[in-house]
Amino acid sequence: MSMRNIKRAKSDFLYYGLKPLVLNNFEFFLQIYFPSMVPVILDIKSSLKHNLLREKTGQAYNLPDQITVSATNICNARCVFCAYRKLNYAKGIMPFEIYKKALKAAKNAGIKKLMFSPTVGEVLVDKSFFDKIAYAKKAGFEVHMYTNGILLTHDDFYKKIIDSRVNSVVVSIGDVVPKFESHIFGIPLKAAEKKIKGTLDLIKYEAQRSAKIDILLAFRSQRPFRKIWKSMKHTGFYPLFKKKMFKVALLIGFDNWCGNILQKELLGVMKLKRLPKVKLYPCNRLRTINILPDGAVRLCGCRIRDTEHDELVVGNVNNKGFSFHKVASGKRLKLILDSFSKKKIPLVCTDCSEYHPDDMR
Repeated sequence: MSMRNIKRAKSDFLYYGLKPLVLNNFEFFLQIYFPSMVPVILDIKSSLKHNLLREKTGQAYNLPDQITVSATNICNARCVFCAYRKLNYAKGIMPFEIYKKALKAAKNAGIKKLMFSPTVGEVLVDKSFFDKIAYAKKAGFEVHMYTNGILLTHDDFYKKIIDSRVNSVVVSIGDVVPKFESHIFGIPLKAAEKKIKGTLDLIKYEAQRSAKIDILLAFRSQRPFRKIWKSMKHTGFYPLFKKKMFKVALLIGFDNWCGNILQKELLGVMKLKRLPKVKLYPCNRLRTINILPDGAVRLCGCRIRDTEHDELVVGNVNNKGFSFHKVASGKRLKLILDSFSKKKIPLVCTDCSEYHPDDMR
């Protein structure tokens, strides 16, 4: 999977194409541009699309070429930038039978890619995770995954990920210095040390196996990138980066998780993005289809307000006769898309700072 496709799969990071040289020299500008200026641009874009392309909002919903599977909504971290620690709703792991139904429906719809990326949760908490990867690969799917990396050293999970031949791995990381990693992800110092070691082991093992798996370290840091980069030069990461064994990304503008995260809760240089003021055109996040642990099908695998089971749920793979084509042509989905032009958008979308007017109509 290309980095462009990784970005599309998990697009809360906007900076996959940026090089460390750019981040080192222009981070101050980026700190102003992305959290403050981009939302203004999106306001203008939403207004223009509403007025110029309004008639297209009712057109058929084109199914994506990828579905996101939340095989679990249980997490082993308490990140300062995530609402998981504040939410109280039913949590569990997707039973294998439900998983098979989801993949069968996806294959019948011509969907060829699978992303393991819970909205809230950590994939490696699922004890059947590697069996699910194997099942998907055997069924002919491309498989991509997103992890916080905390369990990479557990039972040699880093080796199992590479040996499973997933197409790409995104590791969410705060820093290469354990004490900062501990603060950002809300984990003990020893767990942070193991995570950083496991991430490095993952990259080394991929190089050893010549597996040709894209690995991206997606930084959510409290320190300026120039300081992280300076620290990285004194670790085992640097020579591997020079050999192009992994790529880095930096999240500069943080989202508010539909009003759940406040600026005062963030650390260091972390800054909340300004909330978009104009939402008159459907958000491109509604182009993602997320399968929840109980089989519910939800638009937007990006953010939740109180629970995953909200107004964006449009079906369930357990329902008799379920198909993604029926979801795409269903009344429920059309009502959600049309709600933007009618200024009656779903509650979960009202305070969401991740809004971006759809570019795929």
